[in-house]
Amino acid sequence: MSLNTEPLLHAIIAFIPRFQRLQRQLSPTTQSVLLALSENAALNLTGLAKIRDVKKSTMSVMMEQLTHQQLVIKARSKTDRRQHIYMLSRQGRDVLREEWQYKQQWLSEQLSDCSEKEVEQCIKLLRKITNATIESVQT
Repeated sequence: MSLNTEPLLHAIIAFIPRFQRLQRQLSPTTQSVLLALSENAALNLTGLAKIRDVKKSTMSVMMEQLTHQQLVIKARSKTDRRQHIYMLSRQGRDVLREEWQYKQQWLSEQLSDCSEKEVEQCIKLLRKITNATIESVQT
C-alpha cells in the first residue's frame, strides 16, 4: 500500500517559509548551533560540524562569526591544548532564549485550536520523520 504523501508535502512546504520568517535575530543555522551549545557544556569544531552535518571548515567560519558577535566563547581545550572549544556566552544564551520564547508563543497561537492529543500526534509524527531522515543520511 502506498501512502498519498502529497497533502503532507504541500503542508510542509507551506509551513516552512512561514516559520522561517519568524527569524528575529538568528538564522536557522545560527540557532541550531547555539542550541547545540546550550545542550552541551562545550564542543570542539569537529563535534559541532558533526551535529550540523557540515564540513569542519564551514563550521570554523561560522564559529569565528559567532565569536565576533559575542554569542559564543572560544577557549583552549584543557585536555588538548591544540584544540579550541566553544561555549555559549551569556549574550548567546539570552538571544537564544528570546528567540525560542518568541517562536514558542507563535506556535502556541497557531495550535490554539488543536487538542492536546492532536499536538502529541504531530510531535510524534515529526520526530518519526526526523529520525528516519537522520537514519537515511547516516546509511
